[in-house]
Amino acid sequence: GRMTEAIREDEAALHLRLNYLTARNNLGTALIAVGRVPEAIQQLQESLRQEPDNAQAHLNLGVALDILKRTPEAIPHYEEALRHDSNLAQAHNNLGDALSRTGRNTAGMVHLKEALRLKPDYVDAHYNLAAALARAGRMDEAQAQFATGLLLKPDEAEAHTNWGNVLLATGHPAEAMAEFETVLRMQPNSAASHYNYGSILASAGRL
Repeated sequence: GRMTEAIREDEAALHLRLNYLTARNNLGTALIAVGRVPEAIQQLQESLRQEPDNAQAHLNLGVALDILKRTPEAIPHYEEALRHDSNLAQAHNNLGDALSRTGRNTAGMVHLKEALRLKPDYVDAHYNLAAALARAGRMDEAQAQFATGLLLKPDEAEAHTNWGNVLLATGHPAEAMAEFETVLRMQPNSAASHYNYGSILASAGRL
């Protein structure tokens, strides 16, 4: 597809000019998109070796590390991205979510709110802020953020799944079950949806 073609073009550009930073950054992004994340990390690390203050390369490297569940390593790169460009909404969102998921929820919410200040229609930031608020026990505010995200991007099965998982993790199994039921109606043939719903039904007897 187009990503494979983009990878070929960027590799050709690098073959002609090894320090062509734009091509290296683009190659890293394309490799992430097609699931070749370890290769993306190598390209982005090389890009940062040549240009340590490249905000976009720090952001992309953080994304790649996060995909591999190496969130503690990703966080400093999100922070570096913002040090060089404080208006990167994606960096605020990713940093806020990473901090929230690793026990620094209050600091995470600051960055998530800043992402939404910069980009009010940022759907992922609304969902991530909803999850952070739920972790803080502020369920009414969390639900409002989740609802805003759905208004911006309706019929998002993944959002209902993620929100169901957040509700389950924060001690709201009945509400989680309702979210998984919604996903089942949207994706009746999804094995993952049936598994999630079956898991919560199995655990209900122990609540």
